[in-house]
Amino acid sequence: MKTYRFRDDWHVDASPEQVWALISQPETYPKWCSVYQEARVTKGTGGVGTEAVFKFRVLLPYNLSLTSTVTRSEPPHIAEGKVSGELDGTWRWTLEPERGGTLVIFEEAVTTNKWFLDLLSPIAYKLFELNHHIWAKRSAEGMRSYFAGQANSDGSGVQSS
Repeated sequence: MKTYRFRDDWHVDASPEQVWALISQPETYPKWCSVYQEARVTKGTGGVGTEAVFKFRVLLPYNLSLTSTVTRSEPPHIAEGKVSGELDGTWRWTLEPERGGTLVIFEEAVTTNKWFLDLLSPIAYKLFELNHHIWAKRSAEGMRSYFAGQANSDGSGVQSS
């Protein structure tokens, strides 16, 4: 079984506290990242031990479902956890102040639990890598759009038209 390791960095014009508020609420993920079909908390309230179920689809012609459990929470800078389900492994969000906003770093190391993905891994690593980087690109764009909308809101959390 092959382990896939990825790291993606992007900048958003929002404080680490604002980004933390967004990433620590899994139910918001479908609102700012189009790959998520479902994201819901099943246990906990945001800190260590919180579990969430995610269903998503990126480039490859299949949906993935996984459960994520927070194992470390140091607001507003570091969140770590583990995933299980169709992917097993670990993830880490690091938020660093940068140029009046935040450098967002997402890292993960996962293995697959779908037989056909395991079968494809020797020849399809680049495709899996592309799939992940599309996720990261959509996440970065979605986060930027979300915070741009917040900047244009009337303060009630609802975007003005």
